[in-house]
Amino acid sequence: DVRSGFAGRAAEARSLPPVAALERLLRLWFAYLPEILPVARALEAAAINGDEGGLAWRDRMGDLRELFAAAVDRVAGDGRLAAGRK
Repeated sequence: DVRSGFAGRAAEARSLPPVAALERLLRLWFAYLPEILPVARALEAAAINGDEGGLAWRDRMGDLRELFAAAVDRVAGDGRLAAGRK
């Protein structure tokens, strides 16, 4: 993610207002998926099989969940989510 530039682009999205930042993050992620799909499939398979690459899969997906959770928290903090929707 660092070498591809995704991490940097995702970090830059945080400078935007909350809703725009979440939208930018989603667009970045969807554009990045085709680039990482072969690696993601291999790491996911490793996780399912209990292989060593499973640690890398859980690490990357954990970081991604945190990234999106922070973006959604900003939207919620801005009062832009319906009650009970966080």
